[in-house]
Amino acid sequence: MVAIFTHCMIHGGDFQIFGDGYNVRDYVYVKDVARANLLALNYPENDAFNIGTTEETTVNQLFDTLAALTSYSRHPKKTVARLGDLKRSVLDNSKPGGF
Repeated sequence: MVAIFTHCMIHGGDFQIFGDGYNVRDYVYVKDVARANLLALNYPENDAFNIGTTEETTVNQLFDTLAALTSYSRHPKKTVARLGDLKRSVLDNSKPGGF
């Protein structure tokens, strides 16, 4: 979503937000995900990990932040939410017993 919003804003396009924009996501920087995967290669056990920030960001917050950074002045068109879209997706990256 970050890439889609940014591309649209830089190129002056119009776009839409599905639903009210209060859907929450846990946005993670791609280099952090890549680093976590490289670190997992050296982890001595077969295990599973969630890669996330545990920080909640709404679609509206993301839009406002990116609009400010790109000097984008248009308002998004808000349309009907898509069937199956999650209202909240935030990862718990804690590991019982520590890491």
